[in-house]
Amino acid sequence: MYYKYSLFLPFFSTLMIVLNVYNGDVTGMPSSLEYMLWYIPSLLIGLKTVKLYMLHVTILGIALNIFWHYESPWNSNKLIRHRTEYYDTQCLLCSMLYHHIYELYRYPNRIITPNNSDQS
Repeated sequence: MYYKYSLFLPFFSTLMIVLNVYNGDVTGMPSSLEYMLWYIPSLLIGLKTVKLYMLHVTILGIALNIFWHYESPWNSNKLIRHRTEYYDTQCLLCSMLYHHIYELYRYPNRIITPNNSDQS
């Protein structure tokens, strides 16, 4: 039940990244890793409450932020990536999270089932 509410954390953080309101400068760690931290509560709550396949957006968000940590367009020795690709990825994550939240609220009983239940 709390899983669908926990998705608002990564959604709003990603939205603030796209709108250039949040720059990942709260903890002092690299911004792409700090952006990844917003997905951890959803992952931990989701591992206990929903089926594993329902965590695809959360896992993708963590994986893509780790990718951009190593392929950062602001790293001077990595000139292969452009910052437009970076912001496109954040925008895609934001829209996927929005759609995922929308579907969870649209069909709440059909999607959220306990992870240890025998229902398919």
